Amino acid sequence: LVLEVVDDQAAGGRWRLALDGSPDGATCVATDRSPDLTIPVAALGSVYLGAHRLSDVALHLGVDEHRAGALAEADAMFRMAVEPWCSTFF
Repeated sequence: LVLEVVDDQAAGGRWRLALDGSPDGATCVATDRSPDLTIPVAALGSVYLGAHRLSDVALHLGVDEHRAGALAEADAMFRMAVEPWCSTFF
């Protein structure tokens, strides 16, 4: 899955995410491949810890899907088995 992250303030770019099937999780490397999704950095931040689905965030922040099924694939890649929870008021 190739994400083109749009960030006007810092380091946007294209990133290739790959699940390798190991306990180590996934790899993420810079790439020049065509993007499957173009997303604002705020959308990436919203889904990073797994509390929100990218498809839901896309409705509010905008995500461009360049390959059919890429948004569903990203949802699966960022999904967590247990939803994040903070035990403090902070």
